[in-house]
Amino acid sequence: MGGEDDLFAAGVSLQELKTIDLEMPEHLGCILTGYNDAGDVVGEAYVRTGLTQEDRDFFAEAALERFLRFLEHGPNLDAWQERSDGDWQLWLRPVQLDPWLTDG
Repeated sequence: MGGEDDLFAAGVSLQELKTIDLEMPEHLGCILTGYNDAGDVVGEAYVRTGLTQEDRDFFAEAALERFLRFLEHGPNLDAWQERSDGDWQLWLRPVQLDPWLTDG
């Protein structure tokens, strides 16, 4: 497994959303989390259309990591934004770090 399969296994749905292409072209997608009527955390992920499979897998892996951290730590660790409906939202976009930050 990996990428999208792991995201689905965690119970997070993944859908394409064309408006991300138009409004935020630098973003790969966003994740929404909230609580269902039973009080369980549920998640949805929305990915830009037209991404390569490599970028989709990167997004799915990053979304899964953030969703699992939300389950364990809540919204503060990754700076989730609270929505007006009480759910939480997090946008994901790739960022190239300066080499001095990543060199040992």
